[in-house]
Order: sequence, then C-alpha cells, then structure tokens
Amino acid sequence: MNQADVIIIGAGISGLSAAIALEKAGVKYEIIDKSDRPGGRIRTIQKDGFTLDYGFQVIHPNYEEVRESGVWESLDFRSFHSGAIFCKEKSLRWYRNPFLDVKGFIKSRFSSPFPLKETASALRIFHDAWRSDEDFWKLAFEQDCMSYLKNRGFGDETIKNFFVPFFGGVFLDKSLGAGKHYFLWLLKKFMAGRPGIPKGGMQSLPFGLAAQLPADRKFHFGTYIQAIEDSVVFARDGRRFKGKYIIDAAGLEMPSQVKFNSTRNIYLTGPFSDNLPNALLLNGNHDGEIMHFCFPSALHPSHAPEGKSLVSVTMKNPGTEISTANILQELAYLYPHIDWKKWEMVETFFIREAVPSYINSISSLYQSKGNIYRCGDVYSYPSMNGAMRSGREAAEEIIKKLKS
Repeated sequence: MNQADVIIIGAGISGLSAAIALEKAGVKYEIIDKSDRPGGRIRTIQKDGFTLDYGFQVIHPNYEEVRESGVWESLDFRSFHSGAIFCKEKSLRWYRNPFLDVKGFIKSRFSSPFPLKETASALRIFHDAWRSDEDFWKLAFEQDCMSYLKNRGFGDETIKNFFVPFFGGVFLDKSLGAGKHYFLWLLKKFMAGRPGIPKGGMQSLPFGLAAQLPADRKFHFGTYIQAIEDSVVFARDGRRFKGKYIIDAAGLEMPSQVKFNSTRNIYLTGPFSDNLPNALLLNGNHDGEIMHFCFPSALHPSHAPEGKSLVSVTMKNPGTEISTANILQELAYLYPHIDWKKWEMVETFFIREAVPSYINSISSLYQSKGNIYRCGDVYSYPSMNGAMRSGREAAEEIIKKLKS
C-alpha cells in the first residue's frame, strides 16, 4: 500500500500544477499516470531530426499560470511575428497587430482584415476584449462566438475569411460555437501578446513543470487505474494507493456535457530557406482543405535537421484524409513563393480528442465530491492556462482542508 496525503492521478499540466502547489505547502503526494512520461495530451516526438508537436499548439507569453509556474525561463520561447498572413487567391497580406506593432501597422498603410464598413465592428470587439478578465468563466452564457460576431456587425465574408481560419483553428471548430466570453478572453491574449513555441517543442512545458519537483518525489508511470473506492486507488497491476485526498487530473470521469473536438495536423519538409515567414498563415479561401499553416523551423531552426525546413499544416476537416500531392498543390496556391514540388511528407497526426469543448457558466474551475477532486481543462476551459489553474486551485483547496 502506497500512502500519502494526496494521490494525484494524471501527470499532465493540471496534475503537475497541483503537485507543485502541494510541494510548496509541504504536503506529501504521489503521482500516477498511464503514460511513460509527463504531459498528458501535450506530446512532442523526435523523428529523423525533426521536432514534431502532437497537434499544432502555441503558448501565449501572457498566460499567467505559465509565467508564474517557474518554468518560463527554461522554455527558450520564441514568438511568431505580430498579426497573421492572410492568403487569398494567390495574394498575401500581412495584417499587423496594431496593439503590438504600431510601426508595422502604419507601414502597411493600416492594412486590416476588416473592410472599412466594419471598422466600427472591429473597434467594438476590441473594446469588449480589453474589458474581459481572467474570471470570464463566471459570467452567464449569452451567445456563441459566431452569433456574437454577427451581432457586432461582421459580414459572412469576414467571418469565413478571417475568424474561421484563425479562431476556428484555436477552437478546432469551424462553426465557432465557443462562448462569447471565452472568445473575448482569447482575443485579449492575442491582442496583448505574441504566441509562440518552445525550442524543444510543446512537451518542454510539462517536462519543465515536472523538473520543478524534487527528484525523490514518486511518479508511477505506466500505471492504469482500475477503480477508486473510498480513499484507495486500485491499479490494474494490483498496487494500491491510499490518500486522504485524491486528485483526478486524468479525466477518469468527465462532465456529461463535455465533447472533444478533433484535429488533423500534417508536417512536411523541404529545402532550407531563410526567407520563410515566422508567422501564422491563414487560408482566406472558402474552398480547400487547409485551415492554417506555419513554419516551426522559421522560429527554431533546430526543429528541422540541417539543410531542411518544416511546415505544420492544420486541416479544416480532420476526419478526411487528403493525399500529400493535394496538400502540396493547395500550399502552392496559398503560398507560391517556394517550390513545393521539392517538399514531402514527414508525419501526420489525427487526434480524435484534441481539445475539449468549453462548458459555459461554470461555478468553479474544478469539481469535488467527498475527498475526490477532479480538475483539468475539461472542468475549466480549453487552454493550458485553464488546465494549470484548475489543478493549482484544486490543490490549494485541499491544502486549506489539511491545515484546518
């Protein structure tokens, strides 16, 4: 029988954030995970010299939980350029973020993805976004993102050409069905900071969190859970773990209303070029299968072996398999500045449960029943910040009870 004050199930970023909070408070804990490594759904693989994230993800530099976790300096984080490149009908326009790149915005002659007649609509949503705060999830659900944009005066063309490839890629939902307040919180993050990726890939975040814990803390990897009864966690291999409190950060039980959005992420490689843009490129055409794409090796050359470049492509319809030839043909249409005939497939990932849907108007970022606390982005909101905050707050509540 393994015994501790707290048994944490799941070594993803929510469970690790809980462990860090417990460690700081001097609470004894043990961590169980069915995988052979920390990270949960965040995973990076190395293949033939390429660094490949399991699905396209970015970190926002103004995610408070990441900044305050003690791991930031170790990430070797690099940001994408301000704004995004808009690909439409073989033409490219780089829309600069006017809040972060004033000179670039002026130099582009105030180029914007919004037509002049929708300028007032843009100003309204920027104003709404600036007023959002970290506790947006406490607000009552009013409408989904799509309805909100239409009510603010945006036309179908702007929504399809800009908001769907940009935020549809964030939500992994072309219908933009996420709640208005969640959308505005995310928009504020994009307005105020430039997202990017760590040098070692996204898995650098959970690895960095795990490194915050003492080496003698017990991680039980490769351990599958059979049942939880009273204060005991039963593993399939016969081991038992007893704790005064149990934190389920692995989603053993989930709210019934949570659904997962899937994604198909494709990596291709071609000859090295130092002229590739380090920005997100959006497909502004209604047809085609690509949602957006970027060149990770333009931020971190180490993401590709010497003499090679790497592109990450997110598809609109994850359930549909597309041939490499068709993907390259579409990329050549969207970005005709390089010879895509020299590019080839590296890897493709179909992730059925990539991002959970957002539960509107939740009362807490975690749930508790008796001595069992359940946390993670399935209980809070679908982002790294939400997952980490959920685990931290669940642990802090347990700490209060242990010390009372």
